[in-house]
Amino acid sequence: MPRHHATARELTPFQDWTTELDLVCRTRLGMSLHDLPDMATRDGFDAGDSPEEFFEETLVPLLREDHGVLVDDALDESDG
Repeated sequence: MPRHHATARELTPFQDWTTELDLVCRTRLGMSLHDLPDMATRDGFDAGDSPEEFFEETLVPLLREDHGVLVDDALDESDG
């Protein structure tokens, strides 16, 4: 059975989603999504999470595990 290869058109919604997530990361943490450890972004996209939901419910808790209060300090700075 031939394998299905994603076309550029099929990747566009995911690319748009990750671009939006990157903007959330830049705004809230002051760094790009691409500066952070690899995340299961595709899983979040496929589950229907918005970029904001993925940031708050997946990315922030994972970063807190590794960096503790530094994450909260960065988030507080972006809110203030």
